[in-house]
Amino acid sequence: MVQHFRTFYWHISRNPLTKHHRLSATMRYVRHQMLMRYGMWCGVTGWIMPFVENTRVLVCPGGYLNAISTFGLPELPEMAFLLHALQPSDVFVDVGANVGAFTLLASGVIGARTIAVEPITSTVQELHTNLQLNGLQDSVTIVPVAVGDKTATVRMEMNRDVTNRVVSTDAITDTIEVKSTTLDEIVPTGSRSLVVKIDVEGYETPVIKGAHHLLESGAVRALIVETMGQGARYGYKENELHEYLLSIGYNSCEYDPINRCLIQNAPYQPFAKQYVTDSTIYVLDFAEVSERVKLSSRYHIHGIGTDI
Repeated sequence: MVQHFRTFYWHISRNPLTKHHRLSATMRYVRHQMLMRYGMWCGVTGWIMPFVENTRVLVCPGGYLNAISTFGLPELPEMAFLLHALQPSDVFVDVGANVGAFTLLASGVIGARTIAVEPITSTVQELHTNLQLNGLQDSVTIVPVAVGDKTATVRMEMNRDVTNRVVSTDAITDTIEVKSTTLDEIVPTGSRSLVVKIDVEGYETPVIKGAHHLLESGAVRALIVETMGQGARYGYKENELHEYLLSIGYNSCEYDPINRCLIQNAPYQPFAKQYVTDSTIYVLDFAEVSERVKLSSRYHIHGIGTDI
């Protein structure tokens, strides 16, 4: 319990939206924990919370979205970048959509069309619920498959909440077989002005390999790629993934969401960044995307009661 609170306090101390308001963030955290435990005791399996602007999310006990009550945006730099860089005429591709937090920002707040890729059936059901809550069924296409570098069948872990992933060892038994395909197959030919998020718990390298036609076509304006070293469990080296994206013209960046500043030549390692974050942002045209984020509207974050 003490270690859990220390980890939580470390996060609020580094988050730019909470580091100057640690007491209020801590109070929100304690209040939510009490309500969650009381709800579980009473048999409540989930509750609806306001998210960003007019969007709402279904929050389940112990789930990833519990963080919105404390931090507003569970993944601040990445989510703020999406809000500020995406435009209604763009298409957002959410690889590893999970219950749809990024999808709600893209389609529910910005108004862009989304292709949400999520292979786990139970998670897809929660994703459907969040889309229905926000009337987004016609704006989002759900593709219930895994993504890799070829069409195949893969085994995935299935009870890890937001960290469900392709199985890396036969010792893991709580798994499910799912169809896997490539981004080159999923995204319609001729698509332009795409923003892509890839968060697949270390399986990013095969996903990128299976999108080489799409990436080299210039259609993808920006990528948000998880680069926290988990590829090692599959034998992948993220420095090689990083160098490949640079070699085809992408700029590696991190995002300062407070000052709306896209920082160029960012390292891919989480702790080497100004903001410790699990992902690296890659943009094709640095000047264009920098201008987009500066001119974007401000959006109200309900969990912390502020605009960004």
